[in-house]
Amino acid sequence: MTLGQIAGLLAALACVGLVAFLAVPLLKLGRVLDELRVTVRDLGQETVPILTELQGTVRATNEELGKLSLVTADVAKVSANASLVSDNAAQLSGIVNATVARPLVKTAALGHGLRQAVRRSATDDPDGRRAGRRARRAEVKVAMAEREAELRALSGGTSAGAPATEPGPRRAAERPGRAS
Repeated sequence: MTLGQIAGLLAALACVGLVAFLAVPLLKLGRVLDELRVTVRDLGQETVPILTELQGTVRATNEELGKLSLVTADVAKVSANASLVSDNAAQLSGIVNATVARPLVKTAALGHGLRQAVRRSATDDPDGRRAGRRARRAEVKVAMAEREAELRALSGGTSAGAPATEPGPRRAAERPGRAS
């Protein structure tokens, strides 16, 4: 054998070794691609029912939204009618207030004023009971003021020679409706 033939044989053996070396990853890649194909096929088979169910859900949702739009339209009509009824009730209340309530309030106020006037008139106390009650009240106030002065004197609040003030009659005089 010649040197050229030996070199050719070595080159052929190197090509066979390279092909054998590259065959292992190619076989593994082939298995991965087969698994990928099976997975894609299974995924396609499982997603078709899911998409079909999703499509049915979307249709049902659209139908419910259509019903909801009808309900909201009915609610809008009812609220418009309620607003109209409320406005009418407010107008009716104003009419009743103007025609009945104000005259009744004025009549009640007039009656109250007349009762107060009759009650405070001088002819209403012919036997003098009211004047007697007022006199007794004044006496009680004077007696209370004297006792209060005595207590102050005993407790040392004022000296014994200091005049005692009488707050009772002054208070009665300050109140315009209570004076006799």
